[in-house]
Order: sequence, then C-alpha cells, then structure tokens
Amino acid sequence: MPLVVLSGQPCSGKSGIASKLAALFEQAGLTVELIDEPSLHLDRNAAYSGTVNEKNTRAKLRSGVERVVGRKGVTLLDSINNIKGYRYELWCVARAAGTRYCMVHVDTDLATCRAWNEARPEGERYRREIFDDLAGRFERPDARNRWDAPLFTLHPAGGAGGWCVGLAGP
Repeated sequence: MPLVVLSGQPCSGKSGIASKLAALFEQAGLTVELIDEPSLHLDRNAAYSGTVNEKNTRAKLRSGVERVVGRKGVTLLDSINNIKGYRYELWCVARAAGTRYCMVHVDTDLATCRAWNEARPEGERYRREIFDDLAGRFERPDARNRWDAPLFTLHPAGGAGGWCVGLAGP
C-alpha cells in the first residue's frame, strides 16, 4: 500500500490533514500507519534544535517509515519534510518497498503558520528561533521532480475551516 508524505511549513495544518486522511482511509477499510514526531516520542523543539538533532530526527522518521511501508495499509508520514534531498530518500524507500508514493503539500502562508504556532500551548509550540529557522530553510515540493510527484497541494480556505485542493502535474 502507498506511502503518503505530508509536507509544509511548521504549524501549517499537516497533522490535522493527516488525521482527516487517516479517518478517510480507515472508513474505506484500510489500515493506516501514522509516523510523526509524537509517535516516536520526539519533542519538537529538541528534535529540530541544531543540525545534528534534525538529522537524527529525519533518520528516526525514515526508519519508522521503512519498518511499516509496503505492508497491508497506508503509511502516512506527518512531518515538515522540508528538505528535497530527504523527500528523495523517502521516494527511494517507497520504490525499494515496491509501493506507490504521493506528496501532499499543505500550503499555508507563513503569517498564518506563525499565528497558529503562537496559539498553541507553551509545551506544544516551536520556539521562535526554531520556527524561523525551519521556515527559512523550507524547500517547496515541485511536481517536476519525480520524488515530489504526484503532488497534491492543499490551501486553507479563508477562515471557513475547510481546504482547497489542487493537483500539480509536470
């Protein structure tokens, strides 16, 4: 079964989308494996404070995906996935497992992401410097890259709590 990789700025709504996708897949009778920082007991600030910690976090997430991808179910990777080289590695994991792959980019503007981060309880928000660092280094998915395709882009729909979906193609 497929690997669905969610990508987006910090606090863009990825986890909300992941839970909605998981519910839809489960309603269709599919097993869902959700891989994210909380499922691996990683603190968001500690996980992304410095290059060594961030590299270790990506390795743990990739390892979690490798353990479950290709089984009878859908694997959802809910993380920032902000580095295109890392998304390429995930695409290679799916190929090695002989399964399908798609990218879901949650395209929320940075001001909204920042406001959503500040609205979180103290223990659940990114520290300002970590948020700014991650946001500044974010590499947007591009459907022209095979590892970012097929690419589904979600945009928040003006305050209604809904989302608009777009499909990008080469």
